[in-house]
Amino acid sequence: MIGELPKALEVGGKMIEINSDFRIALQIFQAFNDEELTDMDKAVVSLRLLFKEEIPMRHFEEAVKKAYWFLDGGDIQKSEPRKAKMIDWEHDQSIIFPAANKAAGYELRDPERYTHFWTFLGYFGEIGEGLFSTVMSIR
Repeated sequence: MIGELPKALEVGGKMIEINSDFRIALQIFQAFNDEELTDMDKAVVSLRLLFKEEIPMRHFEEAVKKAYWFLDGGDIQKSEPRKAKMIDWEHDQSIIFPAANKAAGYELRDPERYTHFWTFLGYFGEIGEGLFSTVMSIR
């Protein structure tokens, strides 16, 4: 439905609850940046962090596609892979969070406050002029 934020993804014909808070997505991105992990390791980490129950191996590939769809903000269109990494979520967090907090109107890192990952992406997309946008334009 329009305007709904997914808190479960269908895998193998079954709706499986996910950890939809933005902090989980950022942990997955941190694993994606780990050069010591293989692509398979990264996929396994993403499934273990995102889904609230274990995914049967027979549904592994489908679950990975659904997880990546969720992490792409629900974008079903395939885009060209970027040649240069624009954002390092871990390294840039000192400039990302102040900018996203300004767009959100509250402290996103407050552990007591749940923020859906897609809501976080919306705030992130609304970041205006400031240090973060200046750094991004230089990159």
